Amino acid sequence: MKCEECLPLLELYADGELEPRAAANAGAHLEICVACARALRRLDEERDLFLSYECDAAPAPDFWDDVLTKVAAETASRPVANAPTPRQRARLAAAFGQF
Repeated sequence: MKCEECLPLLELYADGELEPRAAANAGAHLEICVACARALRRLDEERDLFLSYECDAAPAPDFWDDVLTKVAAETASRPVANAPTPRQRARLAAAFGQF
């Protein structure tokens, strides 16, 4: 894999969303390419920075209940596509609190 092929895949790779073969190829490239490994570290650092942002604004008490009710109604009749990966769920839980 070349850098030009790897760089656009870094976000998907970091989220664990690549197909196994593509993930293996990207992982192999990242082991030997300092520039792409550095870009992946920068992406992780940027995400960590965003997740560490603290805001004292809070949603209305029933906000998440309303959101979950609407999501359940929307998805009840169709399968969920693009469900978050366990890593994404952990990041969302860290950013917004457990719900």
